[in-house]
Formats: sequence, C-alpha cells, structure tokens
Amino acid sequence: MIDTEYKVNNGQIAKIHVLLAQIGMAKDKEYKRNLVQQYSLGRAESTTKLTWKEACDMIADLERSSGSQKSPDELRADRKRKLILHYGHQMGWEQEGKKIDMQRVNDWCVKYGYLHKELNDYTLAELSKLVWQVEIAYKDYLKGI
Repeated sequence: MIDTEYKVNNGQIAKIHVLLAQIGMAKDKEYKRNLVQQYSLGRAESTTKLTWKEACDMIADLERSSGSQKSPDELRADRKRKLILHYGHQMGWEQEGKKIDMQRVNDWCVKYGYLHKELNDYTLAELSKLVWQVEIAYKDYLKGI
C-alpha cells in the first residue's frame, strides 16, 4: 500500500533534478512528467509524489544514462578531496557566506602540495599524502589561534 511506503526525500528530488540537467532535460516538463509516470506506474506526475524506492530506481537509471556513476576509486578520491575541503573550511578558506574558496584551495595545493598541482589533478594514490599535508597545515593553524 502506498501510504505505508517511505516517501521521496528532498535529497533524492534534488539529485533527480541535477541528473535531468546533466542529460539536458531539466527544462522539458513533459519529459520529466512522463518519466515520473513511468517510475510510479502512472500513479504520480511530480517527483514530490514518488516513493523512496521509485526515486531510487529513477536516480539509478538517470545516473546510468548520464554516465555519472563513479567507480569505487573515484568515490574514495572524492571523499579525500572533501576531507581537504573540510580542513579548508576549518581554516577559514571561504568566500562570502560558507562557500569554500576553491581558488585558495587550488593555490595552496599548487604552492605547498608535494606535487604542486591543483586539487582535482591529484589521483587517489596521491591524495593520501596531500591529506596528510593539509592536516599538518591545519594543526599549525590551530597553534596560531
């Protein structure tokens, strides 16, 4: 019964819209409505009316069609990059608001990183040492407070 199933969450709705944009269909409301009807077996016309499972299935298929599924190594590398960005946030490397200043992060990586290249140019194998370097920079930052 539909009422007892988990409802779609805001993260899933956002992910669906991002994936639709990646395949160039974000503005095509008819396409989106037909897609939602397909996954809900005609029950719904809006992503907000999907069940959690329907949204998962839709996301998986959209990821396959957009080519956005990442390998396990890419996911591990992303986690290490996010850790570096976390330390950047802790050290105040932010633009207006809370958005990380990627130019500052990349400048730091080029100047102080052991391979002297931008963050996204580091491979999974190289990121471990870069994380270690950022951790040392963070500890130095904390000593200066």
